[in-house]
Amino acid sequence: MDPTPSAEELVPDQVHDDMYIAWTDRVYTDAHTAVETDAIIREGELQPGMRVLDTPCGTGRIARCLAEKGLIVLGVDKSSRCIELARERCSAPGDVTFRTGDMRCLDMESEFDAVVNWGVSFGYYDDETDAAILAGYRRALKPGGRLILQCLSRDWVAAALMARPPRTPPFIHLVTELDGDLLVDSIGFDPQSGRAPFVRHIVIAGQHARYSFALRLYAPSELADRLRRAGFSGIRFLHSKVDDPRHEYGDMRVLATA
Repeated sequence: MDPTPSAEELVPDQVHDDMYIAWTDRVYTDAHTAVETDAIIREGELQPGMRVLDTPCGTGRIARCLAEKGLIVLGVDKSSRCIELARERCSAPGDVTFRTGDMRCLDMESEFDAVVNWGVSFGYYDDETDAAILAGYRRALKPGGRLILQCLSRDWVAAALMARPPRTPPFIHLVTELDGDLLVDSIGFDPQSGRAPFVRHIVIAGQHARYSFALRLYAPSELADRLRRAGFSGIRFLHSKVDDPRHEYGDMRVLATA
């Protein structure tokens, strides 16, 4: 495996295709989104009227729920398809706006009380780009604003690989089944680069899609160092349990102050 793939190679366009969106719509129910949003508000100490940047926002499920709680939300995603769906689904009351944009080149400065990066959406680029993303988040925040970041735990993946049976391939396999539909993730790990190669299969109503991508996994100390270099302080790693066993795999949540 190439330890230094380019930024674009790590994020295939098909990550945002209709098959993948259909699966996430099934898994991330309104009830689950409400639990996640309550955690974001609680952990970020957010109050009604605060301005929140949600990026990448996907189809807007977190952004819409935050807006329903009284927050003023801007959702940004580089997928025009996701933004199209986010706008179509925005029927509930609340102050939320969606626009196409790239979290690698944000043009905001001291505009937001909080930035949310949720749903394991950090680590898809090279290390330099990840650093630029964190710096862009810092610029977008007002002094004292909060970054709320959810990512996949390097320690969890490493422990799961160590626990696999002897003489088996160096991958862990996670299977999620919903009424006969399937998502199967095969995850490896390259300790030299800190990257986890993924092969993902989704089967819905007999139709099959395959995705291949790599995700940079950070140890807590490593991520804390990168956050400090971007200008953050008060970095805390938070309890991550969600009341749904389908969504506990390797969840690491981080809170940092601008």
